Amino acid sequence: MGLDQEIADIIAQASDEYADAFYKMLEVWQQYMVFTWRWWLDLVLAVLPWLFWLKVRDKQSTHRLLYAGFVVLMLTSFLDMLGMS
Repeated sequence: MGLDQEIADIIAQASDEYADAFYKMLEVWQQYMVFTWRWWLDLVLAVLPWLFWLKVRDKQSTHRLLYAGFVVLMLTSFLDMLGMS
């Protein structure tokens, strides 16, 4: 029983340290990163291409374009997974 309690204590301590690190990173993100000019630029660069696509796309080929985008997404995700392993 002593070994089980020791393992449980080590796991609890590691979990507490992980939670502390998470909250410190969250605090840094809230104070120094969110709502800066770079954050707004990232937001605009993430949304603007979608708005542009909605405006200029061919309405008849929407399904085909979304399917091609999905295939590219799956392929790049698979290659990323291979590169990480």
